Amino acid sequence: MMMMIMMVMMMMMMMMMMMMMMMMMMMMMMIMMIKMLLLLLVMMMMMMMMMVMLLLLLLLLLMMMIMMMMMMMMMMMMMMMMMMMMMMFDTLLGGYIVLVSRSMLFEPGCTYEKMEPLMDQLEREGRWRKVRRDILPSGYLTKLQVDAIVWVYQKM
Repeated sequence: MMMMIMMVMMMMMMMMMMMMMMMMMMMMMMIMMIKMLLLLLVMMMMMMMMMVMLLLLLLLLLMMMIMMMMMMMMMMMMMMMMMMMMMMFDTLLGGYIVLVSRSMLFEPGCTYEKMEPLMDQLEREGRWRKVRRDILPSGYLTKLQVDAIVWVYQKM
């Protein structure tokens, strides 16, 4: 995780350096345009090419950040499933397993949408039984309303 953060920070620093270099180049071009009116069209084309290159670099950075976020979500999902399995095997018979998370992560199209069907499958297999499932309203005093979902299972 720290390695990813460091990579993103390094990439951002590189982008800033590139942007500074681009700004310096643009300033030099403006001086050249003042001195050489005959090369006005060529200079404008070069600036447009640089802008296209900058936009392409920004698009590449955005795609890399999205891929890193997707990888982090997948890792979180795998960790949560592994923790659930570890709890299943480490909990004594009759013991309780309590899972708490944000309810929005379990909506269709979200990170953990397949986790609840997996938990239901474990219940059908007789490994545990669902004691209760509650959705608790947001406790945050912000505009973002984040409800919690709580499952309580008992190991069979």
